[in-house]
Amino acid sequence: GLLAYARTSGDQRVIVALNFTSDVQELTAPQLAPSGTVLLGSHRSAGEHVDVRPLRLRPLESVVFVP
Repeated sequence: GLLAYARTSGDQRVIVALNFTSDVQELTAPQLAPSGTVLLGSHRSAGEHVDVRPLRLRPLESVVFVP
């Protein structure tokens, strides 16, 4: 129910995380920086700081962020 992937172009990298369930989901990705900045989100505002380790996604939440 959780899909997450990275998109890279040159030295730029963004993470896309999608929760398709009606439950809170937790993304554990130890290789990511401990925090990031939201670019686009269904439940979060652009520019918002987000804790990434772990990233908790609310039901049906999607977020695109820069780690």
